[in-house]
This record gives sequence, structure tokens and C-alpha cells, in this order.
Amino acid sequence: MTELLKNVHSQLVNSTATLPASCISAGPDMPSKISYFDIPCDAPFSIESIQENLEQIKALLFRYETAEMEDQIRKLFSGLSIEILSVSQWKSLLSNFLYDMMQKNEIMIRIVASYKLSDKDLSAQIKNQPTSSQLMIRMIEIMKLYASDLKRFQKAREDYLVKQAQKYISEHYADELVLSNIAEQSHFHPNYFSSLFKKKTGITIRDFILQTRIENAKKMMEDPEMKLIDIALAVGYQDQAHFNRAFKNYTGISPSQYRKQN
Repeated sequence: MTELLKNVHSQLVNSTATLPASCISAGPDMPSKISYFDIPCDAPFSIESIQENLEQIKALLFRYETAEMEDQIRKLFSGLSIEILSVSQWKSLLSNFLYDMMQKNEIMIRIVASYKLSDKDLSAQIKNQPTSSQLMIRMIEIMKLYASDLKRFQKAREDYLVKQAQKYISEHYADELVLSNIAEQSHFHPNYFSSLFKKKTGITIRDFILQTRIENAKKMMEDPEMKLIDIALAVGYQDQAHFNRAFKNYTGISPSQYRKQN
């Protein structure tokens, strides 16, 4: 993934690609001497304010807040002025913004790379749009597309990681299972992963572990030769007392009662 980021960054910095005429939104009668910063600006932003605005846009993207993100982009472009920064400085800030966006979220590397050399290539739009107003329109459209893709990829990734955690628990229910160790495999903070697991499955990780252990214990109890203490140890409990409490919490009856009834 790091190598892919380096390759994309190299393309951002060194690319000489130009957009087809159909991808550039300039009108056919646009005056050749029009200023690049063509959006009226009463109160120009400082360089620091521009960078702060770009950070806010990035944060809104990662929260999928597209309406707020569009408002922030429009606000940013309305504060640009040749008195504060040159066109090349502005394009450099945007290219760095795009690169940092990928650094902050590895999924963005794949998303940005997937649109290279298309009309959704934001890097090419930054380089080739003749005015800031036209770039603003294209940037809003592309950033909304990025947000949609990011949300879809993130959901698929979360679904996969939760299923992997369920599989791990199902295969290791006899071992000591600690939330922090399970979350570590997914590279998430334990509290966040615990919340994510419940959101995706409807139960907590602790309850899923309990469910998995007791359901397996029920199957083992079908063998009349197998003692309850052996079953307790086989499903991850250190002694029969802990197993009895867990079993009753889950089923409402003790293991011995369950065995008699079934």
C-alpha cells in the first residue's frame, strides 16, 4: 500500500497529462485574458486560513458530510485572491491536499488511483482547469464521488473485519479471548471495534463469545459419556462453576437441567 501511495504521489508531482477539451468546462467564447481567480473576493484568505479550510474539507470528506463539504469548498474558493498567492502556489496547495488525503486514509489511495487519466482525475483537473470557478465545480463533483466511494469501501472493509472476528472467535472459543487482542487484528481501537461489532451484528463481542461457547457446549452434551467439567474446559472455562453460571445466564437453566431435558 505504501508503494502504491508513492506511485500515485509521483504521478501527482510529475504528471504532464492534460485533460481532453471535453473535460475542461471553459466556455467557447471565454476571453483569453481572463484572470484565473475569477470568483469575486471581498476578504481574501491568508495562506494559513486556506490550509485550515483544506483540513476542514478533508475532515468532512472522511465523515461523508457531502453537503457541508460542498459549502466549505465554495467558501474556500470565494476567499482566493492573486494578492495573497500565485496560481502555482494554489495548485501546489491543492496537490499537497490530495496527497495528504491519501496518506490519512489508505482506501483513498485506491480511489484516487482508480480515476487516473479520466475526467474524474482531480490531479489533472487541478493542473488544467483555466479558472478557479471551473475548478471549483469539478472539485465539488469529484470530492462527492470520493466520499461516496469511500463510504462504500469503508462499509465493505468493516463488514469483512467483523466477519473475520466472528470466524476467529468460532475457531478459538476454547482459548482465552480478550477484546484488545481481537481488535488488534483489525488495527482498530478496542472501544471502537466493540461498538462496530455490535452495530454490525446486533450483539456485543462478549455476548457473541458466550453464545459461541454455549452453543458448542450444547453439542458436546449430546454425548452422555462426556462429563460437564470436561465440556467446561473444552469451551474455554477454567472450572465448572464459571461454566455453570455462563450456561444459566445464556439459557436460563443449569447445564445438568439442560442435559436432563434434552
